[in-house]
Amino acid sequence: MDLLVFRRDTSLPTVKTCDYTIDARTLYQRVTADLIRLSTDLQPLIGRGGEVSEIPGLASWAVDWHGVRDDSRQSTVNFWEHRRRWHGLGYTADRGLCGVGQGLKVEDDQILCLHGLQIDRICVVEGRSNGACVEDYGSAGSMFLTSGGRWGKLITQFQEQYPGQLPENWMSAFLGLITGKLVPQDPNHGDGIDDWMKNIVRPQALFITESGRFGLGPRNIQPGQEVWTLGGSRFPVVLSRRADDEGFTFAGECFVYGVMRGEAVEGRSGEQREIKLY
Repeated sequence: MDLLVFRRDTSLPTVKTCDYTIDARTLYQRVTADLIRLSTDLQPLIGRGGEVSEIPGLASWAVDWHGVRDDSRQSTVNFWEHRRRWHGLGYTADRGLCGVGQGLKVEDDQILCLHGLQIDRICVVEGRSNGACVEDYGSAGSMFLTSGGRWGKLITQFQEQYPGQLPENWMSAFLGLITGKLVPQDPNHGDGIDDWMKNIVRPQALFITESGRFGLGPRNIQPGQEVWTLGGSRFPVVLSRRADDEGFTFAGECFVYGVMRGEAVEGRSGEQREIKLY
């Protein structure tokens, strides 16, 4: 934030330049909220890959500008790769929801008040570590060879735990997700396979939801977490429900086959509700 000191033409709505009396937690939360206001969407939340801040009490949605120093806890996701797909692939998972363009509501500098709609709940998640794996290198074909067995075990696990829940087109959904073709009505839409698998599949974990949807999300996501669409987010997101049921924490954005063009919201926009993100 020291860069703002040298730019008189640069300012944020709630952050004063050269205010060294404010603590880092409050500063980072205010800056992130202001970036949301300036972008009029939730783009400032993406590209962190589930990375959890080391700053005590920092809101889950706030950007930790200091960064995580523990290598074992650092995300494997590349922000710029997610940003490129945010802008370049025409995804509109939140189509039909109230966004943040008309004014962002923030309580106590810590709670974002957003409109959202729950899509599903995560049931099973591919086991991944943040360390480099053999499948982290090579072509798309080699990744299929090294990861196919693990993906197959995950699908089998889901079928055993939730018999009859996979849709008839589950193979098309799975292959569409892995190859970057996430829009059922437009099967040619999306990234090239090699680019998608290298930059989106490789750094993340495959998951399957209660209704048999296939998705990719941060490697540290867990069964029981929920998949939502939030107004202002072109991607669906993974949220954790707080123990007191008084809101949610942000785990990261995700890619889910068949919901990236607002399909999950269609006909349900009246069910959206305000949620609090801590």
